[in-house]
Amino acid sequence: MRGVRFGDLGGCVRRFFRRAEGITAIEFALVAPVLILLLLGAFELSRFVWLEVKIDRTAVSLGDLLSRQDSVGEASVSSLFDAAGLLLKPFPTGGLSKVIFTSLSPTSATDFTPVINWQRSGGGTLGETSRVAPCGAGQTATLPAGTLGQNVPVVIVTEVFYSFTPVTGQGVMKPTVIYRSSFFSPRIASLVTISGSPGWDGTNGTKCN
Repeated sequence: MRGVRFGDLGGCVRRFFRRAEGITAIEFALVAPVLILLLLGAFELSRFVWLEVKIDRTAVSLGDLLSRQDSVGEASVSSLFDAAGLLLKPFPTGGLSKVIFTSLSPTSATDFTPVINWQRSGGGTLGETSRVAPCGAGQTATLPAGTLGQNVPVVIVTEVFYSFTPVTGQGVMKPTVIYRSSFFSPRIASLVTISGSPGWDGTNGTKCN
């Protein structure tokens, strides 16, 4: 058996380090995870921003539509909840979303502490409650300063919640609940009462739906 001469071995090592084949593949293998992470992050961020815009527009659109009614009943509120699903498309609703409408008035002509006239929730079954007004007839609410007053005797608050979950997993973004609200003064009627079934309609009980 022939032995390996050290001169030949040294030449092999030098030739090995001079060879350039495979360097591109090695560099790509090192950079690829970073590139993939950046692409996933850009995808999730754009999806999150798109959803935020849709939720913001949904809160404004629904509040504007409700404030233009000359009266409000269970059927009209139910139609607005259905409209929320259309406004949020292509994002699914169901257990991922919720819409809450609340009618608020001052406690008295001199006390502008907001009190709930009625409240309804729908547009999904997400387990969220109002961040403006607790659920209960006659309960006070928290509004930005100056929202209610002599010139604004009633305010319709629309709150929209959506549970955002990254489709690529939690390694890029964390799940969160996106929340938007809008405040409108009724244009035509006061909308202090709601009709159509027992509930917060001023006469038929005190349940919150």
